[in-house]
Amino acid sequence: GSAVPGAKITATATATGTTTNTVSSATGAYTLPFLAPGNYNLTAQAQGFKQFQQSGITLNAGAQPVIDIKMEVGAVSENITVKEEAPLVTASNASVGQVITTREVEDLPVNGRTPLMLDTLAMGAISVFEPGPVRPFDQPAATQVSLGGGPVGANESLLDGAPNAGFGNQLAYSPPQDAVTEVRVNAFESDASLGHAGGGTLNQITKSGTNQFHGSAWEFNQTSRLDSNSFFANKAGTPISPYHYNQYGLATGGPLWIPKLIHGKDKLFWFFAYEGLKDSDPANSPLETGSPLNYATVPTAAERNGDFSALLKMGPSYQLYNPFSTHTVNGVVMRDPFPNNIIAQQYLNPVSLAIEKYYPMPNTTGDPAGTKNYVINAIDTDTFDNELGRLDWNIGDNDKLFVTARHNYRTQFKNPYFGNSNITQGNTFHRLNQGVVLDETHTVSATMFMDARLAWTRYIEVHSNPSDGFDLTSLGFPATLQSSSQQPQFPGIYFSSSIGSSSCGASSGVEISFQCLGYASNGTDTFDAYQGYLQFIKIQGNHTVKFGVDLRDYRWSAFTPGNSAGGYQFSSSLTSTSNWTNGPNINSAPPPFGSDFAEFLMGLPTSATFDNNTYSTVGSTYQAAFIQDDWRARSNLTINLGLRFEHESPATERYNRAVNGFFPTLPNPITGPAAAAY
Repeated sequence: GSAVPGAKITATATATGTTTNTVSSATGAYTLPFLAPGNYNLTAQAQGFKQFQQSGITLNAGAQPVIDIKMEVGAVSENITVKEEAPLVTASNASVGQVITTREVEDLPVNGRTPLMLDTLAMGAISVFEPGPVRPFDQPAATQVSLGGGPVGANESLLDGAPNAGFGNQLAYSPPQDAVTEVRVNAFESDASLGHAGGGTLNQITKSGTNQFHGSAWEFNQTSRLDSNSFFANKAGTPISPYHYNQYGLATGGPLWIPKLIHGKDKLFWFFAYEGLKDSDPANSPLETGSPLNYATVPTAAERNGDFSALLKMGPSYQLYNPFSTHTVNGVVMRDPFPNNIIAQQYLNPVSLAIEKYYPMPNTTGDPAGTKNYVINAIDTDTFDNELGRLDWNIGDNDKLFVTARHNYRTQFKNPYFGNSNITQGNTFHRLNQGVVLDETHTVSATMFMDARLAWTRYIEVHSNPSDGFDLTSLGFPATLQSSSQQPQFPGIYFSSSIGSSSCGASSGVEISFQCLGYASNGTDTFDAYQGYLQFIKIQGNHTVKFGVDLRDYRWSAFTPGNSAGGYQFSSSLTSTSNWTNGPNINSAPPPFGSDFAEFLMGLPTSATFDNNTYSTVGSTYQAAFIQDDWRARSNLTINLGLRFEHESPATERYNRAVNGFFPTLPNPITGPAAAAY
């Protein structure tokens, strides 16, 4: 048959009543761009033809279905009705991907309720993450996927079409599962309007309110009290480790309705989702990880007073030597042993004696040498709150707008090996994400459409210690150390014995070092991403031409105070260049255990650091321009011709703090003599 130009074509969203209109071109072609995912009814009217109606059309995220309308001669009052005729083949573009539909998002079990983990169901997607639960705040794990054979971490993560990535290109925000209507996974992208990726694209689409009020509430609770122990643990008399995992939330939405003020049916819609999570697990010991119980090594009451006589029962190799008794015999530097392995009180450092008071007393016998004499019963905790809100406004047939705002906050307290009240152990980790997306679509004319978007994402990670703000002078350190510290806290005290060579951690040897005190990890990273996006679509005959720009600005501010209160290493390993208690000559092997704590008591560190770091704010910009022509050459052939230009500026420190000690105006000292010579 012949083409029907000038036919009025209308797509109506069944859930909201929102309509989008266009007219067919001289060749009978039509395009309805920027439609939100959902179910639609399609109608077409033209003078002298029966009205065409097709219902039950499901539109997925990023989909561009080709629906051919067959008009029949007759009166407009007559109807042609077609029901749910879905195309088997995507004939409008060459992108390779898959949509995880609303039903799949709602019905498939996701361990941890992170909806992006459903991307592994898509064709061309291979996860490299070890199978297991991925919680909403486990952002790095959620993006450990290769799309189409591309590198891991090179995919573009989107939320409602806007960038959703933090530093390192890891996922910034994971919405509650009940707030996601679809997940679009494209392993290969033929659309020039999408880019900034060395792999594929991952786009999560949030739900919007409808003309009907809907809501849901849920809870997932797992506790050790409801779990059975393993056969072998029961046989060994080992109880199940206590843990508690509770995840809960709600999602609700509908038309915005305020009595006598706003009646939002077919016009204004809201949606809100909340998710909370609380869990607690035993803290993993830094020592003997994998053993039935978790242990640390702490000094005994005798060792705190310099009495290491109990070690001599292990053999003469445990003898400690006095570093203050150095003398020369036949040209060899020698030391005298401490009588009965007891350090005289005159050699004990008052600062060390003040620090050691923060150690708890042993609560178990431990090994013969006194190692592993403290059973760790500490608990790690996680608290997480996640909120997302969305407002959709059907301004009119020519304008539609939506805005989403999101916020989540995670607080993790981990490794309080000596209990929550001991400030020398533990670390608090905060992760915060905020973001806003504002998007408007505008029908310029029957053949031209516009989409404008503004987006902002903030991703913050903060590490803090229980001892932040600690008064160093209370330990006997000078006031100048306190005033010079960028972040006063308990000093870092690190140990390593000759066999257990790790400064705080586990060793494959028989004996291991004392548990360290003080500094763990601290610092703040703040990442901001801004986007301005503008796209036009022009329909000309059988050509659908899209063009636009994608502008972004990235800023990453970081500060890590490090050992801002001082870090002191006490080591008597075989490779140490400063063994203070080995003997009888200074080249003798150090004692297998105890010498590092003896050096600590005498105030003789192997090395020491004091960090004074600078702040950093690194920024870069990204600009892209694109144009694409989707040419429907035949009813069964569409050719995608696209071009995208991208430019990303190098990262620069905003205040030139990355360069230190370079003076561009300082004369070269050899310039004068060289000029005089020649």
